[in-house]
Amino acid sequence: MAALASPSLAATVPHNASIVLPGKGYLDSYNVAGVNAADKKLIAEAFVPTSVALKKQVDFLEKTTAMLLKEKSYSLVGDNKQSINIVRDVINLVPVYFIAEHVLGLPLKTPTNPHGSDLDQEVYLKFKEIYEYIFIDIAEPSTKVAKGSTVQSYSKYFQETVKTHIQGIATEQIPLIGLGASLIHWATQTPKESNNWLKRLFDTGKGKSKDELANDATALAIALSVEFSQALTHVVDIFLGPTVDGTWVPNIEGTTLNDPSITDHIKALALDANDKDATTKLAKIVVKALRTRPPVPGTYRSAATDVAQLSRGKGDKVYLSFTEAGVDPAVWGDDAKPSQPPPQALFAGEIVKLLGPEWLLNAVVPVIKTIFKLTDIARAPGNSGKLLSFNERIEGTPVTTYLNYKQEPTFWSSDLTVTFTS
Repeated sequence: MAALASPSLAATVPHNASIVLPGKGYLDSYNVAGVNAADKKLIAEAFVPTSVALKKQVDFLEKTTAMLLKEKSYSLVGDNKQSINIVRDVINLVPVYFIAEHVLGLPLKTPTNPHGSDLDQEVYLKFKEIYEYIFIDIAEPSTKVAKGSTVQSYSKYFQETVKTHIQGIATEQIPLIGLGASLIHWATQTPKESNNWLKRLFDTGKGKSKDELANDATALAIALSVEFSQALTHVVDIFLGPTVDGTWVPNIEGTTLNDPSITDHIKALALDANDKDATTKLAKIVVKALRTRPPVPGTYRSAATDVAQLSRGKGDKVYLSFTEAGVDPAVWGDDAKPSQPPPQALFAGEIVKLLGPEWLLNAVVPVIKTIFKLTDIARAPGNSGKLLSFNERIEGTPVTTYLNYKQEPTFWSSDLTVTFTS
């Protein structure tokens, strides 16, 4: 995975970002090692400056998961079980609520903020399209051009929203995001946690313009959106136990990820209030799950020069597999223990680049615990209880592609229903 940092392999991220999120910042400096490292450091230290800030984030994720589970579940007539589309209505939305409260300060329409203007599912879909445009570099040029103006409008809204907050911080005034709903929110609600981090970003980002700081905040939100939800989806799918024609999971010696009893084991750890090490034990299994199915299976780079060891010429695309890195002893280490800090390659993706693998692990575990505390949680019968997908190979590497409700291929899982008793 040293290839990710190789100057011989360049990402198209800066070019893609210049179209939909123009200006300086983390995405613009993506291929400039020294500058990009400074941008990452600024974002990470402002977002998670202390263990207290991290605990607030983790607590919010846990409470939001519980809230969505309660609000989105339903029961059929004559059935004593509850059902919920755990991916569409919980896992994909947890990052949206987190971004709204802790990152961008979006006026999200929620039960506690009925005057908000942004709908949770719409925000998720917008971030999904932005992420694909900037980071998934396999679309045909004609498709990319067609999507450019739409994605640009989404990015502009998020960037301008957070820029308004930063301007309010700079002038010590309440930001006025449009009229009506947003004004009511700011007049009646305690300022979001996002204001605290944006103030830290503003205070420590001296020398950066408000546009650049807004770009950095938006870049973090884009990274958090689909990658966080996909990490959660993969872990939940593994922990619900294997299906007859389930998603391919590579083998790691000594693991029990394909054992049908894994669900009961995870439920026991989630519910165990007496074992002070239960959370640590659960985290170790989460690490193994994310080793086999990272949030993003891989990424493309373009050869800036001829790369003899990869048999690639200048301008050729090179696919770097995060899935293979997760099970490669050369990356992980034969003697490494799950309790040791995981290497960055383990969960490789934008969240990890910005906040580190430990942050992702700290964020994933409480959400998983909350989900698996549901009594008798299990997959729903039939296809609704599976992630509909098929396996293909990119340059010899197995990659899972999902199917949406229209049976169209997509990079991101969208549906998986579970049942539980209340």
